[in-house]
Amino acid sequence: MPDTVSRPDADDGLSALRTTATRRVRRRTLGLAVGLPLGALAVYAVLWLAGAVRATWTLAVVAAATAVLVLVELSVILLVRRRRTGSPWGRPAAVLGSDRPTRREVLRAVRRGVLPEHEPARALAVDAARSQVRLRWLVWLYAGVTLLQAVRIPLSHGWFDRGLAVLTALAFGACAVIWWRLLRGARRVLAQVDAP
Repeated sequence: MPDTVSRPDADDGLSALRTTATRRVRRRTLGLAVGLPLGALAVYAVLWLAGAVRATWTLAVVAAATAVLVLVELSVILLVRRRRTGSPWGRPAAVLGSDRPTRREVLRAVRRGVLPEHEPARALAVDAARSQVRLRWLVWLYAGVTLLQAVRIPLSHGWFDRGLAVLTALAFGACAVIWWRLLRGARRVLAQVDAP
């Protein structure tokens, strides 16, 4: 008889929620894969109509390059996830498959670094904390993009480019701070689980 207690991926009663979470993540990812290139085309069309982009061939080249870059980035992310987890969608936290009130309660507890009292939420919080610790590299990714955009601010030409660099730096800086706080809370939850 195989030892299912020592395996970290053993069925701990969360498999149905993980299936729902994987389905939701897949749907959101495909929505982004379609929405981002269409959104980029819409932004470039508005800029062209407003006169910010002068030549129509520039609009077509920039829009096509943006769409291709988004699709290549998404493909690389999916390939890396497939290699690491065996699934292109990764292994999302089971809490993403739960209902909205439970998801709010568990994610709020993990964000605060507190382990919930009752058992279903407790197991979901531990799983969510482990998932967030696995994604700790996102802090460095967001910080790196923030730094690149901050360097771009004095080098940009024109008000639009400078404003876009400032907004991008602020957005990615906020993401880095948010993920750092989430990671800190997740580590506190895992420390409570590991403590005797």
